[in-house]
Amino acid sequence: MWPEILDAESDSGADTRYRLTMRLDDGQLEEFLSQFPIAPQPSEIPRAMSVIAGPALQSAPDPLFLQNGIGSQDGAYVREIIVDKRAPDETYVHIAVYSM
Repeated sequence: MWPEILDAESDSGADTRYRLTMRLDDGQLEEFLSQFPIAPQPSEIPRAMSVIAGPALQSAPDPLFLQNGIGSQDGAYVREIIVDKRAPDETYVHIAVYSM
């Protein structure tokens, strides 16, 4: 089963930013996180970030955060992933990708 996509948007200033929020169950979360070479780590950084959908991160019980660079034929990007687990089978994942 596919995760539920709650919202997606893009905006631009000095860089272009793409954002996506999805709600996943525990199995979907495990599969999603298995695609990354490193796992998101506990962090207070997400609490100051705004979201486009889902609960506000200020109330996240134990937010996880990952930021890394991605290279492609189209250029370099910075990717941020925030994992906000609220309850069993209720996790909100916020993804932001910035062009550089």
